[in-house]
Amino acid sequence: MENEQNLIETDLVIDSTINIYLKETAAWGKFLGVIGFVYSGVIALAAIFAGSMLAKLTGNYNSAGEGLLAGGTVAIIYLAIAGTVFFMSMHLFRFSKKIHSALLANDQFDLTAAFKHLKIYFRFSGIIIVIALIFTVLGVIGMMLAAAFGGG
Repeated sequence: MENEQNLIETDLVIDSTINIYLKETAAWGKFLGVIGFVYSGVIALAAIFAGSMLAKLTGNYNSAGEGLLAGGTVAIIYLAIAGTVFFMSMHLFRFSKKIHSALLANDQFDLTAAFKHLKIYFRFSGIIIVIALIFTVLGVIGMMLAAAFGGG
């Protein structure tokens, strides 16, 4: 047990192999970040068009306004998805830029900032996965209840 070292208290070294891995990771992160920005823009445009199309298809001119409400709800959901994709892409892109500049300038501050953005990206990804799992479990339970009580 005495031979174990606490890595936090020792200086970690970024050798040439790790440097290559981090540069490649930064390149892929930058690529995925840009694709995410484009994708969030496409989703935002889809929110505008899908919301207005659904409102027209369901009859936004009726007295109750259900079509307008349905179209607005779809637009808000799509905009929330676009915002989420944009937020995640932003942090992945910032990680890539910071890690690249840290490796070029041998800058500890940029390296720390890079990993802060990566931490935020992964934390947010984890939260989204947990929410998706909850909705999946609720959906399966709902289908089981519908099958149990809906059959006649």
